[in-house]
Amino acid sequence: MNYENYTSLKSSGSAGFAKKTKSLGSETVEYIELSQKSFNPNTGAEEAVNTSEVTQANLEREKSKLDDRIAEMQKKSDGLKQAITDIKAL
Repeated sequence: MNYENYTSLKSSGSAGFAKKTKSLGSETVEYIELSQKSFNPNTGAEEAVNTSEVTQANLEREKSKLDDRIAEMQKKSDGLKQAITDIKAL
């Protein structure tokens, strides 16, 4: 899923999470399911609901990687800002 649109998809009822259970042999386990409606781009008709199993740990790991990239880009931006300031001072 492309999480940059998650908030609007959630508010429109097109995506969401739910706790589910499944049987693994004699054991029943809980898991988190992400469901997202898909629509025909030509007609706008709903086609299917796509589901996938997700974990909080995977989402936290993905967010951490993005946060690291943001921090790295901020450092680069700060360095460029200082370089521009130094050039303007010449």
